[in-house]
Amino acid sequence: MALAFDVLLASAGVTLALVILVWTLWRSRLTPQQRELRREFRRRRAIARDGRIIEATVNDIQDDAIYYSYELQGVVYHTSQDVSVFRDALPVARERLVGPAACKYLVTNPANSLVICEEWSGLKRVTEGNL
Repeated sequence: MALAFDVLLASAGVTLALVILVWTLWRSRLTPQQRELRREFRRRRAIARDGRIIEATVNDIQDDAIYYSYELQGVVYHTSQDVSVFRDALPVARERLVGPAACKYLVTNPANSLVICEEWSGLKRVTEGNL
């Protein structure tokens, strides 16, 4: 009789543990937007860590996008970067960033580049003195 009670108690414990595990996993699911933000963060971190620096030119800034170009081995890359995540790190007068800059790119995929990330910025510094 005591053995049956022990088996019942162990079964209830295992069932409870499984219910808690499933519930925790269910609540920790990421939305598609969260998954995209995480993927983009990892991409920026990889470029910042492994990328090479090259001269670039910021051509335009519109809303939350910086349009820039750079040349590598005779190929000119025209690209943009969404900088909405870095809105607070950019100056109010964003048009002052147009001009020379630096970008980092991956050697394995030169089209994969950035001009600003969490650990690095190739944008020129705009201070009160040069407004």
